[in-house]
Amino acid sequence: LIAGNVETFKTTATEVSVNGQAADVDFRVKSSNSASAFVIDAGDDIATFTNCPVEITHGGNGYQLKLTSTDADGSVGPVLDMFRNSSSPDVNDRIGSILFNGENDASAITAYVSMNSFIRAVGNGSESGQFQINTHVGGSNVERMGMLETETTFNEAGANVDFRVESVGHSDMFNIDANGNVVAIGK
Repeated sequence: LIAGNVETFKTTATEVSVNGQAADVDFRVKSSNSASAFVIDAGDDIATFTNCPVEITHGGNGYQLKLTSTDADGSVGPVLDMFRNSSSPDVNDRIGSILFNGENDASAITAYVSMNSFIRAVGNGSESGQFQINTHVGGSNVERMGMLETETTFNEAGANVDFRVESVGHSDMFNIDANGNVVAIGK
């Protein structure tokens, strides 16, 4: 298929090629809800999904998503950038979550572990964030660790969850027994 003098779409016995001449010609897929559900902007080298979730399914145990940076300098890479683009950011807005879901024995989907991030202050120059790690304990979601602008807390909800630090010679070098309200060192 040729548009003007640019070959935009070509099929052979071994491949389907879109924009094989690397022209500044965008690739756009429409859906029932969006005129630009999936767009590859040839000029900016950016692929964009708009208003449609992306699901990657794999039948094996290999990775489903791999981010690879081939840059050889000392800068950061690869980068996973989670951006909440809100026109009215506010305190306690959740700005990102990572859920580790699995099924229980009743086939119900359960978030066994979650990591959440929140806005704590939005003022320019005084921005603060919160990060928390939660696990399911006895059928309930429990905040195990929270990092705020002024403190890092363990077991904020006061669940019956102990805190233990091992050393080379002691499995309980430092232990907080949540149920007994006891701190033990080197027992």
